Amino acid sequence: MKVLKKIDLVQRRQVARTKIERIILERAQFPFITKLHYAFQTNYRLYMIIDYMPGGDLFTHLSHYGVFSEERTRLYIAEIVLALDHLHKMGIIYVENNYCFF
Repeated sequence: MKVLKKIDLVQRRQVARTKIERIILERAQFPFITKLHYAFQTNYRLYMIIDYMPGGDLFTHLSHYGVFSEERTRLYIAEIVLALDHLHKMGIIYVENNYCFF
């Protein structure tokens, strides 16, 4: 479960980005993109029920290992490229800190 404090999103000017993240995770059904199962909110927090990621996300692994082996790097790059290709086929692209839908 991903829990976000609304006040933090407002202070960091990430409200629009978070809304778009939810839309993308709802629509993108792909093995290398985390699936959003359910989302809800309270007066102070947003909750997203997503796939369980044992070991954490890519940044967690980077902070733990520092530098990946060439083999591991190739695997992650291939997964990222396939995920980006899927998003582009859905008409979702990323331009200058904003997501664009076509």
